[in-house]
Order: sequence, then structure tokens, then C-alpha cells
Amino acid sequence: MTLRAMLALGVLPIALIGCQKDTQEANLLDYPEMVLSTEQIDFGTVEHGSVETRTFTIQNTGDLPMGVSEIAEALGKDENFSFSYDAGAISCPEVEGDTGAPADDGAEAKDFAPPPVLVVSTSELDFGDVAVGDSSVLPLSITNAGDETLTLTTATISPNTQGFSLLGNISGATLEASETVVIYINFEPTDALGSAAQLIIVSDSSVNGGVEVVSLVGNSGGSTETGGD
Repeated sequence: MTLRAMLALGVLPIALIGCQKDTQEANLLDYPEMVLSTEQIDFGTVEHGSVETRTFTIQNTGDLPMGVSEIAEALGKDENFSFSYDAGAISCPEVEGDTGAPADDGAEAKDFAPPPVLVVSTSELDFGDVAVGDSSVLPLSITNAGDETLTLTTATISPNTQGFSLLGNISGATLEASETVVIYINFEPTDALGSAAQLIIVSDSSVNGGVEVVSLVGNSGGSTETGGD
């Protein structure tokens, strides 16, 4: 039985094709079932020249193992959208004697747990107007949406000259399945000009090559000097 699920990214539909083999006999007892974390991804309003990134996950809620042979575009292509995935993280497991029938009771169970998947609460932190001499702190949540342990390798801000800084050190931290950690970013402008940088999080996540980028934006509210008699 070939499983198909459709996900719409704006106007770029994605087809996910399962690996279960076709069989002449319907199996009403055990079967894989593909479930997506969302059926549609809304990017909202994105300014020209800017880039927005979203992620989605694939889960098997059935009783038999399920692999994914390919993730491909469907129903045409819109050049404004693109997608990527780690081909090494998906596979079609070979099951000896696979006929679509339930496995023997004595067969050894195999672990097909999804790899770690890093998901951030937002792709941009906008600190708004902050006056020179003042500071503002915003939180960012990092969640492991996979079933295996996620290891955070580094978290750095580039460039590091725009007044943004990471409070604390998460390098080497680990997140179990569905676990979330909250980190805090401080913005303390040194001039009255607008500031922009990127928070770059490197991990062993199975998506985006293990690199997640969050945009940091801060428009200084001006000098704290005030006039008076």
C-alpha cells in the first residue's frame, strides 16, 4: 500500500511518498500511518529580499514501521518557495518476508524512532525601539520535536558588534524528546542607528543541516540625553 500525504507551503505543495509495498490483500490489523505536524504553512507577510524558514515533521502513528523514500514537489513549482531535507534521515527499511501481513509474534522488534528535530519559537526577534544606555531582553524557546536526544553544539551571534548578546551558555546542552529550553537574548545599543544580526544555533538536528538561524532586529530609540534648564 503506497501512502501519500500532501502539505501546502504557500503555493508550493509537497508530496511525501511512503515506502509500504502494494499488496493484493487488504490488511485490516496492522499498518503504518503517516501524519504531518501541519497541513499548511503560512509565511505571513515577507518583505522583498527577506527570507523566512518554517519546518514540519512527519510521524508514523501506525502499527508497522514506515519509511519515506522521497519528498518531492507536486502540482507545479513556485520559484519563490524552496524546501530541503536530510536525505540520510529518511529510508525504506527492508523487512525480510515483507508481504503486508502482520509480523510473527516471535519477530524481534526494531526501533524506528525519528532523529532529533530542532524547532525554535520564532524566526525573528524584534526588540523595537531601545534608547542608547538602555537594554531589552527577549526569550527564545528551543524544542526537540524528534524522538531521539538533541545536542546543542553552539549558539553564536554574528556580527557581534550590533549590541546583541546571548545570556548564558547552551553549548553541549541536551534536550530529550519534546523537551524545551528557553534562552534569553539581550539588546543594548551603543548608537542611535538601527541594528541587525543573526543568532546561529548549531546542533545535531536532522533538518537544515543542523543549523538554525534566527534574525535579531533592534531600532535604537535614540540617545538618553535630555534637554532642560
